[in-house]
Amino acid sequence: MNTIEETNEKGRLEALFSLDILDTPEEPEYDELVRLAAQICGTPISTVTLVDADRQWFKASVGLTVRETPRNVSFCSHAIRQPGLFVVENAARDPRFQEFSNVTSAPGIRFYAGMPIETPSGHRVGALCVIDTAPRTLTESQKDALIILARQVRGRMELRAKKRSLETALEHNRQLTAELRSQSMIFQSFVKKNPNICFFKSEDGKYLAYNARFAELFGIDKQAWLGKTDHQVRPQAVADEARRLDLEVLAQDEVNVTIRHLQNAAGDMVWHKAFKFPIRLSDGTSILAGVAIDITREMEKEQALSEANVRLEQLATTDALTGLYNRRIFEQRMAADFAIARRNGLLFSIVAMDIDNFKKRNDTYGHAAGDEALRALAKLLLRSVRAGDVAARVGGEEFSVLLATTDTAGAKVFTTRLQAMLRATDCGPGGELTVSIGIASLTASTSNWEELVIHADDALYQAKRAGKNRFVVSPENASS
Repeated sequence: MNTIEETNEKGRLEALFSLDILDTPEEPEYDELVRLAAQICGTPISTVTLVDADRQWFKASVGLTVRETPRNVSFCSHAIRQPGLFVVENAARDPRFQEFSNVTSAPGIRFYAGMPIETPSGHRVGALCVIDTAPRTLTESQKDALIILARQVRGRMELRAKKRSLETALEHNRQLTAELRSQSMIFQSFVKKNPNICFFKSEDGKYLAYNARFAELFGIDKQAWLGKTDHQVRPQAVADEARRLDLEVLAQDEVNVTIRHLQNAAGDMVWHKAFKFPIRLSDGTSILAGVAIDITREMEKEQALSEANVRLEQLATTDALTGLYNRRIFEQRMAADFAIARRNGLLFSIVAMDIDNFKKRNDTYGHAAGDEALRALAKLLLRSVRAGDVAARVGGEEFSVLLATTDTAGAKVFTTRLQAMLRATDCGPGGELTVSIGIASLTASTSNWEELVIHADDALYQAKRAGKNRFVVSPENASS
């Protein structure tokens, strides 16, 4: 390693250690991100990896039982050497990795894709990666999702570091206040110089002192509220709640922490984290002290991260065009619901359907017309299914519906009603939209859910061959 590389590595390790995250316990927000990465990319393994001096340590992982491995067999060490997504499609044929022990033996890595995680200072301290034991490639949408998720990891780490910084500042304030109890001159100095919002109240709720940040928040001068209670200067409901909390704090020695969403003097809604605690004076009386930190930016970032995670979860579970569940979720629900029905002797049916003459509609009127027809059918399905049912788009113009606690007769009623709704619905260019449908229901001889799907598909193909625009019941349920 040359001098420049040594300097860069030293700075990178300093940035990593400053995060104070190595060897910390597992945290749900990181665990959720690796599970989501594995689901989107379809890999058995995913990790949030931090690259230490001689090891790589996993802050979160799915598909692994160890928390760290040596750095000399680390794919992530290579990933952090460049800023973009690092992909190895077949490690067994890559001279850089083919002799790694984790390639030649368990877990037998073949595919790796890692997106570096950078600190605000620009140091790449680790990577969000997905791993497979078979060679493969990623789609462009999967690559984009991995990049987005890596940003989420970085955001989480930044928020964690800021939170620790705030906690350190608050601990400092608490210690300072404890050391300076009963000293009114020091109270005044603390109030004036503290960069956070600070105030003090008497036992009867009158403001004794507050600093410039407090006055700025409420749009008042430095004397306006002195000697007054909240009921004299604030709305009734707000004052009642403030007094209730003050009395709770004065009755105990613990710090009371609240997060409040309130309107500032400019009319903007802001978030504050407030810490209230009592100060016992030598004469037996108490003063209520309060410190509040503006956490508006942190809350907005947290909300943005949450919304991004929701969008990613929707991407992983739903069909973007129709809003129905996708094939992966359909198969998961099919397996689970079939097992429950089989175990408890419950009724259970599947309806497989295919839009008739869909290619002709696309060729004649364009793909926009085809998309409109798909959305129209999806909307009718969402209106038709019950809370326990599942409607999914499982292919181009193919749909499936799982009907819980429903026998063949009930499935026929559902199908007949759906076809009637289709006849009464304007589905865009191309005229009436019709579907061919196959119905299959659980019987004592049905061994697994895949068999039930095959029965429904076979019935669907019979409906197609019989002239389309109709439903056919699987021969397994013909007497129903």
